[in-house]
Amino acid sequence: MHEHRLAQSVSSGDWDAVAVALDESFFFHLFTDPDLIDRVFDGAPSEWYERYPRAVMSREIARAARRPVMLLDADVSTRFAAWVRSQSAPEARDVLGMRAADMRGLLTAGRYREAAAVADGAADLIRTTTSTAGFPDVLPLVLLQCGTAKLLAAELEDAVSMYSDALRWARVGVEHPAARYVREHLALAYALAGRYREARQLLPEVDASADLGPGNLHFHYRQAGRLARALVAVGAGDVRAGELSEPNRADVAAGVWWWVPAHARARAALVSGTQWAAIHDLGSVLVAERTRCGSRSFVGAVLRADLATLHQSVGDLRQAHRIAHTPGLLNRWGGLGLARARQAWLSGDPETAMALLRGDESADGIPIDHPAERAVLYAAAELSATGSVAEHTIAAVASALESSEGWIGLAQASAALRESLAPLLDGQLEQVPVRFAPRSRPKLTRREREVLEGLARSASIPELAQALHVSPNTVKSHVRALYQKLGAHTREEALWLGREMS
Repeated sequence: MHEHRLAQSVSSGDWDAVAVALDESFFFHLFTDPDLIDRVFDGAPSEWYERYPRAVMSREIARAARRPVMLLDADVSTRFAAWVRSQSAPEARDVLGMRAADMRGLLTAGRYREAAAVADGAADLIRTTTSTAGFPDVLPLVLLQCGTAKLLAAELEDAVSMYSDALRWARVGVEHPAARYVREHLALAYALAGRYREARQLLPEVDASADLGPGNLHFHYRQAGRLARALVAVGAGDVRAGELSEPNRADVAAGVWWWVPAHARARAALVSGTQWAAIHDLGSVLVAERTRCGSRSFVGAVLRADLATLHQSVGDLRQAHRIAHTPGLLNRWGGLGLARARQAWLSGDPETAMALLRGDESADGIPIDHPAERAVLYAAAELSATGSVAEHTIAAVASALESSEGWIGLAQASAALRESLAPLLDGQLEQVPVRFAPRSRPKLTRREREVLEGLARSASIPELAQALHVSPNTVKSHVRALYQKLGAHTREEALWLGREMS
């Protein structure tokens, strides 16, 4: 019905009717028939644009859709904003159009918190306005933008809520073609939170937009679905998931999801056993993109939590600690709390790991994300602390794994824990190998503590021997025994482990 009304109005040369049809269905047509939109703007008389300033903005949006990065011309945006502000009672859709353009620019620049604040203003306007003309066509994309701003500001609950609202508006009357992309963005939010089953259920089986190149609106929204599929595969323990992330695609690299392929590869490395390659890859990303993934950003927190996790998996706990405690690191990302709890468990302090996991469940109002990994880690820490795992804990772990399909969490499950889980899981235990090995927390003798303290004060073996009133050979024997007991390979690592134990 939308297609017929606009096409008939263009054919008859009734430009007033064209304006009405565009107000009702501009974005619908921009997805489904961009050639028709081009015919409208190419054939419209100049005086029509003077009478309908909204059409000037629509024309610029259509042009921007053909660019690699969908940013609007600043002059056009400024003139449109001036026109909107000049209205005694501007229509809500025009104000929302201004705010959507602002959000897109802020997100492209990596200014996520500012974009989230604009999203809050847009959401307030949508809730309170009585001017709802054009909402079924405009709101799916405005709310999608709001959800993305919220997700990149680490406000995951709000992101899911806004994506869900966008999907409801996309289903008003004839389903909006943006509905597919809203579902895929919602799936990506769930996948980033480790809720893989919910993500998978939102994703269509076939990516119908896979072959669409630049020059259309689909190009700018399709990345989320492809990346959500990669993360769902990673969560299920699929070692081929890295192939799905397609890190070199121009549409991914230029968009706001540029960092998700690196996140997916880091996660996949835990399954495939290629952690060192992923460590080098992720380190390069953090250096090259430091302006887009600062320590205070959501993206920076996600990638640093990934890097700390990779170092934990290869036993480099000192480096993992340094990364997970980067100064100023955003604490609102639940994956970071998970990495810090895992650090305590691996360092031989399972009680602290359990306390961190319990305390992180309600931090900053964030929902419990990574449910399977949290549950497995808690059970692993309980096993380390007490030598056994309660039946209700085992049941909770099995339920979390199955309900989220987050089998990657089994990388933290030792042989003993897997034995307890085996009766409750149907063949899933072999999908993900064990990648983490906790250290015991050794008790040092008085002499070993003296050697450790001496290492902190003395620059050389002879100096330490003199301080302890023994021969250099005796000191070397003491140091070798201390390193072996601590599991250290260098003086710096021994000192760090000693500080951790104290």
